Amino acid sequence: MVNEILQDLGLEKKEDNKLFTSGNVILQDLGLEKETIPSSTTKGQNKSNDTGLIQSGLAGIGSGAFKAAEGIVSTGALLLDLGLGTKEAAKVEKYFDSIDLYKQLEDLADDRWTGTVTEVLTQFGVPGGVALKGANALLKAKNLGALAKVPNITKYSAAGLADAAASTGDVDTIGDMFGVGPTKTRENQGEKGRAEAYRQLENKFKFGVE
Repeated sequence: MVNEILQDLGLEKKEDNKLFTSGNVILQDLGLEKETIPSSTTKGQNKSNDTGLIQSGLAGIGSGAFKAAEGIVSTGALLLDLGLGTKEAAKVEKYFDSIDLYKQLEDLADDRWTGTVTEVLTQFGVPGGVALKGANALLKAKNLGALAKVPNITKYSAAGLADAAASTGDVDTIGDMFGVGPTKTRENQGEKGRAEAYRQLENKFKFGVE
């Protein structure tokens, strides 16, 4: 009777919660309540497991297209920054970072290996393929001079320049993987303005060479 009155007055609710909490702590210590405890890490793992191979692969195509567009547009912006001392590249980066669809596709692509593969193939395969077709068409023209004598070099150069233009700052070179070599990219050491534009263009060129 007394307990019922206390409950009606809300005076025993705190004790009930304390007992319930204590019980949870004991169950957790025994490992019996592990599956019922919400965890951000567990949610992240489940999200990755829930993403299918096909879904991730399709997302990789979309994110790869966004990356290629960002790389090409940023290359043009960097050339402007280098020549005119503007800050157009920073505006381009900020614009693409604000696209929610881009972020969602990138996250889905990162969940599975299929997304990583299709993302890379789309980002570099499409611009490179277009450049090769352009080079082939150019080689069929007359009066090319030295270019006609080295068709393979012309094709590879076109593909390399296209890949360099489409590259983004999150792509590593072989030099970056080994931490040494002529193609190891340079980190920002406080460069600003034209110096920063030159650094980023240099890194793009190193990727295109590979």
